[in-house]
Amino acid sequence: MTDAAQIDQDNPLGVDGFEFVEFTGPQPEAMVSRLELMGFTRTHVNPSTGAVRLKQGDITMLVNL
Repeated sequence: MTDAAQIDQDNPLGVDGFEFVEFTGPQPEAMVSRLELMGFTRTHVNPSTGAVRLKQGDITMLVNL
């Protein structure tokens, strides 16, 4: 078992140990906006599905639109 990730300016969610997190829900644009407020940056949009990829350092979040 590894030490818990530290919550800091570079990792405000304190996440560690997985490749990506994928979200979906009734208001996906609201989720994208919330993640952007938390410092994530949109890096890609899938042209066929509309899924948005957001990055913050080594962290990747996917939101299905």
